[in-house]
Amino acid sequence: KIDHTKFNRAKYDELLNKILEHTKKHLSSKAMAEYLLKSVNYKGSGSVLYLTGNYFPSEYMRDLTLIGLKEYLHDRVIDYPKVPHIYKNYDGPKNNLYGKGFTYTNIATDYPIDRNSIEERIKNREFDLIIYSVIHMNLPLYELVCKHYKPEEVIYICGGEDQSSTPGGRHICSYLGLFPYLFLREWSFDVTYP
Repeated sequence: KIDHTKFNRAKYDELLNKILEHTKKHLSSKAMAEYLLKSVNYKGSGSVLYLTGNYFPSEYMRDLTLIGLKEYLHDRVIDYPKVPHIYKNYDGPKNNLYGKGFTYTNIATDYPIDRNSIEERIKNREFDLIIYSVIHMNLPLYELVCKHYKPEEVIYICGGEDQSSTPGGRHICSYLGLFPYLFLREWSFDVTYP
């Protein structure tokens, strides 16, 4: 409880409103998706392939970024494999989702999307941009993507808890020189890396 005899109520309300406005403007899923695309100077009008590495039920950064991209680009974002629990029409179990899906289930519109023949579509350069959403877990179709897309046409996202090793034994920091567009959720400055 705030003691307004010590902290002026008007000043408190002013700060509270500034925080709320900043959050709405800069910290929503849609605002983060816009930031991601603007950071890489994306001006395309075609499809974006969002590789989900969907072999585990939920991953906050993957799911919230996808929700934002869906709000910003609508049906132009192809999540592959599909992340079913983010969609409004999801009626499956939530007990296996982290936090039982609080804040990231039943949010996005489930536009009709063609998720077939993804490998062939990568070869044909059908996508303006490819986004790896969980590089700390895996990089599906990586060799194929590297063969057909320039490094600046691929975004890498790491939502890992820290800069620990990936399942393949590779330190996250070893990716820093490889990927022109790498977005990290957090970085530990007090850790010494090889």
